[in-house]
Amino acid sequence: MNLVQLGKLHENVLDAGCEPNRNARYLASLGYKVVGIDISERAISKAIDKTSSEKSNVNFNQRDFSRLNEFKGHFDTVIDIGCFHSILNSDHEPYTASLSHICHSDSSVFLRAFSETNKSRYRRWQGHKRYSLALKRNNVKKLSL
Repeated sequence: MNLVQLGKLHENVLDAGCEPNRNARYLASLGYKVVGIDISERAISKAIDKTSSEKSNVNFNQRDFSRLNEFKGHFDTVIDIGCFHSILNSDHEPYTASLSHICHSDSSVFLRAFSETNKSRYRRWQGHKRYSLALKRNNVKKLSL
């Protein structure tokens, strides 16, 4: 069962770390207004090339995730599938503060990352508690980890 089938997604969606852009394109094809953001210029260029022939409701942006000020309170849903656990520990707090800034009080944030159940990878990444606390501190109430 996916988030769409469960009715968990809402109109304005941010796909954080959108490479390979499947999720952004899929959600746009269902009518969601999607912004796909990735720090990699190459990833965004590939995403734009893939969607150039499609009538799509997705906008791809090459951005540093910790600097998303122009989107203040814009997103109803944030999907992070592998972005947070791939950034440096020193960037966790700016990233979560930025996400808190672009969400509103009824926003939902969905994070898929390494967990305690995957012991081999968990030692390399233990930021999920900081992520959760930072978002809750900034009034993002719905959080699925």
